[in-house]
Amino acid sequence: MVSQVTAFISRRWRVPTELLRVDVQALHGGLESAVARARISKPEGHSAIPPQLVIKHLPVGFEREADVYELL
Repeated sequence: MVSQVTAFISRRWRVPTELLRVDVQALHGGLESAVARARISKPEGHSAIPPQLVIKHLPVGFEREADVYELL
């Protein structure tokens, strides 16, 4: 999951993946999907990247839920 989160952050904020350090910790919660916290160590000059994100892993078959999150 770390590589997927790192790739997302890289694309979203246009930062090379090799400049990012992401640690993922599972959180208790989530009804049907795994929920985790990603702590991000970012390079200087990239203040728009938040220090942490809450992420939700959506398994196959949850495309509708993914569409809702994308609209948010």
